[in-house]
Amino acid sequence: MGRETEVQALACAVSRREHSVVFLVGDIGVGKTRLADEAVTRVGPEAGTVLRLSATPAAASLPLGAFAPLLPYLDVPDAMLLPSARDALLAGHAGGRLVLLVDDAHNLDSASAVLTHQLTLTGKVVALVIARSGDRLPDALTPLWKDERALRLRLEPLPEEDMEDLIAQALPGRTGATVLRELRQLSAGSPLILRELISYAAGTGSLRLDGDRGWVLERPLTVPPYLLDMVVGERVKGLSRQANLALRLVALSEPLGYRLLCEMAGEEALRDLEDRRLVEVRRHELRREVRLTHPLLGEAVLGVSTFERRRLLVTLADAVVRTGMRRHADLARVADWWLQAGEVVDPDMLARAAAISVNARDSSSAVRLAWAAKAMDGGVRARLLLGHALAGQGRAEEAESVLATAMTRADLPHDLAAIGIVRSENLLSGLEAGERAAQVAAETAAGVAGSDWADEVTAHEARLRLLRGESEAAFALTAPLLRSRDPRTFTLAALTEATALTWDARPESCLELMERAVPLYARAIDGGLVQWAPHMDDVVRVVSLSFVGRLSEAEALAVRVWRECHRRYLVVGMALAALCRGHIALSRGRPRTARRWLRRSAELYGAALPSRRRWPLALLLEAEVYSGSRAAARDVAAELKTAASGPVRNLAGMERIALAWLVAAEGRIPHAESQLLAVAETSGASGARTVAVEALHTLARLGRGAVALPLMRNLRPAVEGPFMTAKLDMIEAAAHHDPTALSEAGAAFDAMGAALLAAEAWAESSRCYARRGERRSATRMREQAWSALRSCEQARTPMVTFTQTTSRTMTDREREVALLAAEGLPSKQIAERLHLSRRTVDNYLQQCYRKLGINRREQIKALMAGAVG
Repeated sequence: MGRETEVQALACAVSRREHSVVFLVGDIGVGKTRLADEAVTRVGPEAGTVLRLSATPAAASLPLGAFAPLLPYLDVPDAMLLPSARDALLAGHAGGRLVLLVDDAHNLDSASAVLTHQLTLTGKVVALVIARSGDRLPDALTPLWKDERALRLRLEPLPEEDMEDLIAQALPGRTGATVLRELRQLSAGSPLILRELISYAAGTGSLRLDGDRGWVLERPLTVPPYLLDMVVGERVKGLSRQANLALRLVALSEPLGYRLLCEMAGEEALRDLEDRRLVEVRRHELRREVRLTHPLLGEAVLGVSTFERRRLLVTLADAVVRTGMRRHADLARVADWWLQAGEVVDPDMLARAAAISVNARDSSSAVRLAWAAKAMDGGVRARLLLGHALAGQGRAEEAESVLATAMTRADLPHDLAAIGIVRSENLLSGLEAGERAAQVAAETAAGVAGSDWADEVTAHEARLRLLRGESEAAFALTAPLLRSRDPRTFTLAALTEATALTWDARPESCLELMERAVPLYARAIDGGLVQWAPHMDDVVRVVSLSFVGRLSEAEALAVRVWRECHRRYLVVGMALAALCRGHIALSRGRPRTARRWLRRSAELYGAALPSRRRWPLALLLEAEVYSGSRAAARDVAAELKTAASGPVRNLAGMERIALAWLVAAEGRIPHAESQLLAVAETSGASGARTVAVEALHTLARLGRGAVALPLMRNLRPAVEGPFMTAKLDMIEAAAHHDPTALSEAGAAFDAMGAALLAAEAWAESSRCYARRGERRSATRMREQAWSALRSCEQARTPMVTFTQTTSRTMTDREREVALLAAEGLPSKQIAERLHLSRRTVDNYLQQCYRKLGINRREQIKALMAGAVG
């Protein structure tokens, strides 16, 4: 998984003769041997005979110890040992080229290393040398590494996304967020370590399958001793006292400042840790930080007594205090260390530290610090922070209990505003109590009326209205706030306004507003609690960029947001970023990629905000329809219909569009048509014109452009951006059967990276040219459509079906009948669905057979698969 590029590169190197040696280097457990075996297997017999040898420390003391299983008994003088071994190997395989696969080459004895070198010089052998990163190769192999005919491939740890896919395969069904996070972090991209962790946890009962909860951890995940020894091995043995101290300090507090660690343990100790590849020094902004090279190292070195752990924590805290705690996060770290060490900490310091942790999205530390501040009677502020941190962990009921009490004790407008905002957000998103959230927001607004905090409460109320699908009400509330000179008020209002503009088919206006708001966003965050998902400014830009048609930019930004949220394991941020990546993949016509991200988004939302799981499920349904998997699409539709439905309903129209796709795929085109028209009418009237455009464009994609035309003309004056304009252009061109305009719409889609939409427009253009008898133009458009489809992961929609195979283009009605016949429906059922007579259906089928060059309905399904495959 996730190694296709490397497999192809390795297979190519083994099968061709321009390389005499290939080095495959990587950390333990990343899959080097498995990759090499896969590459050799793919090449097959043409690569030559494969000889495998595995070097071990035990055999390293024996001359030719690694080659011993491959060699006959050699009764020759020592001076003739190497040439005799070389001749024996080559003579035994005189028929062709040899592939010598050398595993764990860093353990080779000197004679085996020399023999490997000599074999590659014969021109008959290609050596595939596998070695562990950081371990020294035998001297005889060093010239091969430098040789210009050598290929050097470094195998990096698997990306986190692929590791999570592996976890999903190893643990089928639902996997709890804690399980996923622990396994991902401890395995650090190593499939071998992941396998051992899962096996050990399942064997000891720590990990088990628990009904609806899925895979859960009954106890904290522990690492088997043999795995620690395998990964850490000799590297921690023989450490000096100071190096051991430095390693434990880093394990307790990473990242730790380079200068601070040198002062506490000495530069020589740090150098020793670097040489042993136990720590690495990275530059973060203007500061150098020290981190462990592998998370398992923390497990290996922190098995200390409670007393020793407490001593180390106090030592760390005191050292940072002596520096003057110049960094913003230092206060939170020191307070947390003292708290964990059992020291008495001032409640005001705990509250300030909790606020820093909350704003840094470190909910675990925030809960710990805020709870301690509350226990020491830290006042309303401590309760506010605790409620916010609990809400951030998805503990909505606990958060409501704490926040409700805090609200009754709030005397100052600032405290009331902050508590009301956090509480109403938790009620809406966490407990999904929309009416109660609106009531709390109204009470808060009344309580702070006339104060400096009134505008911020209004900005939050606008956001709640937007999430509930009340776009016009949100616009009315944000309009005066956008004239505010207060950066915080302006930024919070701008985020809501920009989101509303995007869904009102005005993404270019959204981007213009975000250009002004983004520079102020960091200051707004620093000013205190902000009830927005992580990186919401970036997410708003991702969505608007995708609707403008700048899909490559949108995708790059979505990847960055995903990685940042994934690094800190911000579940809601990850869910939103995965949703964006799935939506962009769908826009680009890549249903398989979209399925992967949308399923992940649905899982993450299911763990954090269940009702918002409907968002990715709606797009997932559409992706399954594109993939041609009716059964999977029906399963997703059933899942969508039974999914929790909460007060957040601003994307309800997208759900109805997705369901219409399934209805159309099942051949009930008139029913789908009525659904889409209803969505377009209601969305256009409620400030969700983007959804209306999507509904009308879907109608055109189903061959109903003429029906969409009147509503499209009403929308066009309010629509911005080349992507949505191209959709409107396609609707009009399809309605008028204008092949030139359809060709231009396809070119516009293609330039934006929307390959499937381009293929559909060109396919329809081809049909229109064919109807006019312009065969050359029809062929050109059909070839362009087919070329675009090659990057669409075998997507299939009504407009592109039969594109390649049809020489004389079918009418829309003929295509409808053919699609239903391909599904296996008899003529009688087709007639009932399309409100036709059975004889009319049979006549249409005969026309289809004639145009497709076939003579029975069973051939239609195979023809469809060939058209898109």
